[in-house]
Amino acid sequence: IVHQKILYNFGGYDGRRFLNTIEKYQPEDEIFVLLENNHLLKARSRSSICCSNGEIYIFGGFDNLGNSLRDSEIIDFREGFEIRSGPKMKFSRGYVSVASLFT
Repeated sequence: IVHQKILYNFGGYDGRRFLNTIEKYQPEDEIFVLLENNHLLKARSRSSICCSNGEIYIFGGFDNLGNSLRDSEIIDFREGFEIRSGPKMKFSRGYVSVASLFT
């Protein structure tokens, strides 16, 4: 997802395990760089992500056991880089679609 002209990559699957990593793209070097001191609260893959009002929202996905997730996480860029638990969805799900209007 792109936030403030920076491309980020959250979580995923490396072929062995689900990840809680956060990476940011450095266009001058054409590489993604791991943000060493910032991790998602939970390893997840196949989640959905959107931006709104200076925050990134990450919804659902799957955990290391293959269970679909009901929770969400919020990354707040307004005063630094704060990661916190977000609202729980009514049902657990992966491959969920989200949209953000008027950001």
